[in-house]
Amino acid sequence: MLGEKLLKLRKEKNITQEQLAEQIDVTRQTISNWELDETLPNTEQLKKISKVFEISIDELLDNEIKRIDKKEENIVRKKVLTKVFIAITIIWIIAATVAFIEKNYIPGIINILTALVAFTTAILIKNKKD
Repeated sequence: MLGEKLLKLRKEKNITQEQLAEQIDVTRQTISNWELDETLPNTEQLKKISKVFEISIDELLDNEIKRIDKKEENIVRKKVLTKVFIAITIIWIIAATVAFIEKNYIPGIINILTALVAFTTAILIKNKKD
């Protein structure tokens, strides 16, 4: 609850309701109402409160922001790229099979080589160290 958080922050900073009220241009009673969760500050007041306590509005409201760190992002990217290159490999193998069935050996060989390159790329991406 915002009221509990506000009270805790105010106590940590060792300021009175009156002192906080002066800093954000409201009355002491307004601060009391917020701390009792009887009313809520508006957007401008939230901005001022966050500046006084040097925290973000999200922290003030206990909103959790899910952040994907770079390592997780790279893992996801590698998985996607690996799947893409495996799909390309399958397509080229199918194309090579069709070429061999139709006795088009040169295109079949080219398709097999392309499939090997795609598959090798998939393995390299999967095993790449960050």
